[in-house]
Formats: sequence, structure tokens, C-alpha cells
Amino acid sequence: MAVSREHHITVVNGYRNWRQCGMAEPRMLDALKDGAIVFLQGVNIVFKLNGKPSGICYEDQTLPNGTQLQRAHWYAPTGTSESIFTEALKRGETTFSLTDKTDSLELADMREVEVKFQHQSYTAEEVLEKTRRYALERPQQIPETFGERRITREEYLVENGQSNWDQG
Repeated sequence: MAVSREHHITVVNGYRNWRQCGMAEPRMLDALKDGAIVFLQGVNIVFKLNGKPSGICYEDQTLPNGTQLQRAHWYAPTGTSESIFTEALKRGETTFSLTDKTDSLELADMREVEVKFQHQSYTAEEVLEKTRRYALERPQQIPETFGERRITREEYLVENGQSNWDQG
């Protein structure tokens, strides 16, 4: 079994000119429904793979290296670390670890969970609660196919992931 290396995680406030768009919350709800979610072992963040990989911290946490994660905040992997998440999806793994001495992950604290559009039928607290409940249930495997069209994991990445990484 892989040993968690959460002490190799650092958090920065924001990143370059990135922003977490207002569609992040609807995409999180879609990813929760689809099962396109991954977890990093030992970290209280649910990462969506719909749109740019990013996640919601569902409970305050202090990592062994002193890094603070804040409840109801969005975190996005910076640099080339996004591939860690997409590779987990391709393998069907819902939980992965940083195991190699060179593995590290920088996360940008993007913003708080919020609902930016008046027409949304849910609140920021409901998005957070659905995320927290999903984390507690934590499925062991990502589905082989998604939705009524039964698209594969690879197709899901193209339609909802890699091609949309410039969006929320």
C-alpha cells in the first residue's frame, strides 16, 4: 500500500492570472453525479475532473508540514501537476497518494465556494454539503463509462476535462 506524502503539499494564494469561474460549482455537482471525482489520500479535498481539475475542501485541515486547508475553499493544482489527477481518472482510481520522493503538489487557494448566478437552484452551503457527503461515501472505483451516452473515461476527459482547462 502506498504511503501518503501529504507533507509534500504546499498552498499558495491564487496563481498567476488564474481565476475559478462561476461554473465551478455546477461542474462540481455534475462531477459528483457522474462519479468523476478523485481524492488525494490524507487530504480533505474533493477534486472534480469536470472542467479544470480543482477541488473543494470540505473540512478545515492542517497537514503534517503545517499547511492549512480551509473549509469551503476551492483549490486548484498548479503547473504540470494536473496530470496526476487525469492519470488517476484514466486508471479508475478514486484515491491516490504522493508516493515518490520527487512527488509534490502545489495547490492554489482560488476562492470560497459561492453561487454566482441567481438562476442556480442551490446554495453554496448545499454544494459544500453534497461534496462532504460524497467524501464520506468515497466510492472505491471511478465508473468505466459516464452518463446516458456511456462515454468512456478517456472521452470524458476530452469532453469535460482537458479541452476545458481554460475554464472553471
